[in-house]
Amino acid sequence: MADTDKTQILYDHPSVKGKTPGATIKKTDHFFVQVFTKQIQIHRYLLCLLRANGGAATTSPALIEGPPSHDPLEPLLSDEVQLEADLRSGEEVTAYFLYILNGKEAMDASEVNALQTEFKKHVQEGGSVKDFAKGSVHEGDKYRVGE
Repeated sequence: MADTDKTQILYDHPSVKGKTPGATIKKTDHFFVQVFTKQIQIHRYLLCLLRANGGAATTSPALIEGPPSHDPLEPLLSDEVQLEADLRSGEEVTAYFLYILNGKEAMDASEVNALQTEFKKHVQEGGSVKDFAKGSVHEGDKYRVGE
């Protein structure tokens, strides 16, 4: 889908901004993972690419603070990322969206810090990003790793 075409939005379907499904992403490319969503109670979200084993395929996966309100016609974006250096050429990676609902009350600073610390530790220990939280996860388009 072209970035400006708002007529055929797939909601909660993550993709790489400016890339078509199945496209090759080079290890030197800098890019954003994006998702259009109608969810209105997102406290934290993660957009990244995943390896086949569920591990992060993009650099520095992080839980990003969700906007207080957003236009469902505008995508949520990841931080600018690159592919992890140890990925093999030809390997398949999948766009991934995780969001954490907070209900009507915002998380306090200590809850946010604990969540961020828990997520960072989970990823550093090689844990599957998909196993971090259940129920609010969405997989999207697949891409190929290129040199």
